[in-house]
Amino acid sequence: MRRGVWIEQAIWEHLSARDQHVVAVHADLLVLRSGWYADQRSAGAVLDLPLIGAMPLKPQLITAHTLHSVSPFRRSASLPPRHVTTRDGIPVTTMARTVVGFAQEQPFLDAVLVADAFLGLGLPRQALLDLLHDLSGSSAALEVIGFADGLSESALESLSRVRVHRHQLPPPELQVEVYRGNRLVARLDKLWREQRLAGEDDGMAKFGSTAAQVQTSLKQTYRRGLDIEDCGLALTRWDWNDAFQNGGAVVADRVRAGFLRGERTKLAPDVRFVPTTVEDRLRRESRLAG
Repeated sequence: MRRGVWIEQAIWEHLSARDQHVVAVHADLLVLRSGWYADQRSAGAVLDLPLIGAMPLKPQLITAHTLHSVSPFRRSASLPPRHVTTRDGIPVTTMARTVVGFAQEQPFLDAVLVADAFLGLGLPRQALLDLLHDLSGSSAALEVIGFADGLSESALESLSRVRVHRHQLPPPELQVEVYRGNRLVARLDKLWREQRLAGEDDGMAKFGSTAAQVQTSLKQTYRRGLDIEDCGLALTRWDWNDAFQNGGAVVADRVRAGFLRGERTKLAPDVRFVPTTVEDRLRRESRLAG
């Protein structure tokens, strides 16, 4: 990997591109003098934040030391002790510092993904705002932090939400529970209540990894869709390719078409909507983990 830093080839070849990058980051930091930390997208990889696109060609590192030259991969900046930490033995900027760095320097979409993930852990938005103030952050970074929502539970949910925003469509409510009387019908990824439209982000992970799991999941998804429509909601769905390609035009078109269908529906009289919070999800996941 580096002079004096080795990894077994069999292990290396079985790593994902992202994990290979993390190993390269660790290798660089093992041979550099102390005071260097993983930064930007390299920090995002180390901290297991959602990232879109290829990893950097080289590890992106930051130090408080004065440098004679800087590059897209090595830079110098103020690094108070509270802005850095260690993850799995790798020196790295804290999650808050990493998110704010994305908000200031990365495209809006990339920055929203990591900011959503930060808030989704139950961490406070104010921590990002305070750090942004300390760094004299930009208005673009403030827009990212204001737009971020921890109720986006996956990279796809964040991606499609950004696409809806960029196409100037009404913002959806996230993770709203739909009940018929006392029976929970579904927890919707996205709900446009006024337009009577439910939107679902169909990432492949939700369908399982085996043929039997996929078959079962498809049946459950079909029945769930019927139950949602029986409530008097129009339903539209999309996958990663729909949201990623062509600026999310497919998502925008399906939402607009869904609005038209929703105009022709009528909610069942016993339907009620219950918003949820990040704290609700974390408690639910804790029960499931137990």
